[in-house]
Amino acid sequence: MKQGHVIKQIIVKKGIQEIKLDKIYPVEPLKNQGINQVTYMVDDTKSESEPFYANLLLIDSNTDDLKLDIICAKGYVAQEEPKWNKLFLKSSGWSGGDGIFSFNMENGNDSFDQDYQGKTLFVFGDTFVGKSNPVTKHRLQPHLMPNNTIGYLENGKVDFKINWQKDGSVSGFYKMDPKFDNEGTIALNLINYDHKEKNMGWLSGYNPKKVELIFDLFKERKISHIEFYNYFSEEDDILAQR
Repeated sequence: MKQGHVIKQIIVKKGIQEIKLDKIYPVEPLKNQGINQVTYMVDDTKSESEPFYANLLLIDSNTDDLKLDIICAKGYVAQEEPKWNKLFLKSSGWSGGDGIFSFNMENGNDSFDQDYQGKTLFVFGDTFVGKSNPVTKHRLQPHLMPNNTIGYLENGKVDFKINWQKDGSVSGFYKMDPKFDNEGTIALNLINYDHKEKNMGWLSGYNPKKVELIFDLFKERKISHIEFYNYFSEEDDILAQR
């Protein structure tokens, strides 16, 4: 589906009618003398500005048997791809990463819509490793999370690589050189770009009279200490007493 394509052809009666779409689309505004008003909805939320995104249209027509084309506008459409789902939906081992970067290992061509699919390297960010219910997709504990994993796509299959350690734990394949560490206030999604001085805005306000924490480590482990952050501050007399 691309901009200008017809999403759906409809015939509406006089009055208000609900027109359902098979998914959420960016929709060109419907303009016709036979239309009093159109409300564009995503489920139960009204789309207020262009491009209007909608999977439901409420059309108030003043004409019977009015023929209309619902046109795809410039924007984004999310569409399920069964082929790729089959490659990446797994019930054990590698089960998802929050970042994905792909590299064409044959000729470096990274353009979209290629007819030929060469050997590809995938680099994933934080990754879930463990088991899940193949029917409900519910993740089963314990679930591990290394900072990165990789995968090779070749001959229509993905070979996922996890950096397993001798003790059964997992680790990332690479770690950032400490020289790239930032010190001081770091902008997070541009929400604190205008902070001019250090403050304790990051601290949690949760301060009950009594708190009990239970850590389930799933097996016997040797622990030297446990660190808590985002809760107290040694620099503040009151917060240091938490």
